[in-house]
Amino acid sequence: MISALLLVLPAPVFLPQPQEPAATAEKTEKKAEKRAFPKLQGPDKRKAEGWLLDLRSSKKDETADAARDGLSALGAAVVPAAIQYWTKMGEERLPYLVAVLDAALADLDLDLAWKEVDKKTAPEARVYLVRRVADSQRKDALELLAARLKDAEEGSREAYEAARGLAWRKDDRGLAGLLAATGEDWGEHRDRLRKDFAKIERGPLSVQTAGLVRQAKSREDRLAALHLFELVGGKTQLGAMKPVLRDPDNIIKLAAINACRAVHGEEPVDNASVMQIIDLGRSWEARI
Repeated sequence: MISALLLVLPAPVFLPQPQEPAATAEKTEKKAEKRAFPKLQGPDKRKAEGWLLDLRSSKKDETADAARDGLSALGAAVVPAAIQYWTKMGEERLPYLVAVLDAALADLDLDLAWKEVDKKTAPEARVYLVRRVADSQRKDALELLAARLKDAEEGSREAYEAARGLAWRKDDRGLAGLLAATGEDWGEHRDRLRKDFAKIERGPLSVQTAGLVRQAKSREDRLAALHLFELVGGKTQLGAMKPVLRDPDNIIKLAAINACRAVHGEEPVDNASVMQIIDLGRSWEARI
């Protein structure tokens, strides 16, 4: 029947596609090559230099507020100077500079911003830009983040932000970077890490993360893997927690309990007593 219908249907006609005029193609290519931040010139350049100095050295919040607003109003043109000025900013005034970049730097221009980075750029500025890419909706975010992960120093905050962005996009290339982050002082960093992954889709990285829990040889490696499972693990791989819930080490057992609770949408219990840990461990072992 289908063969008969095919015989009846007219053969497709492939019309020649119109060729883009050479002049138009050349113009488009040149336009792409010229894409860059606008240049600060004349009065705007002098204003930007003055406002940046105010941000760094002014003792009055009102002056800093005015400088922040003035710089933000200059738009994308101020981005290169703001990135390079990061090294000159004290900790107290740094939030003002970040606010300028938040306002002036569009996600569309994050690739241009990275071209402003060099050996003199503050490490924190690099972290800021990578985090912006991680949180963006850019179509090329995977490519940009993978490049940053490859070039970043292992275990650095820059590597973590790149790995986090990859994980949010269901890409497992950053798991080693995340494992380094969860293997640090968990008590100090856990609130920030939990916030970073609060709404991630659980499941895409569960198999790999559960594998890290099973393969861990040392106590430190197992704890790091359990904390990572708490952040990204899913219900389908909760079986990996069952033997850990019997571990005689209560710190490890508590990490497994909190991983189970996170997967089920429950709040962690970071300060549980020994008896609570034992009871919760038995309860979760029975539920899995």
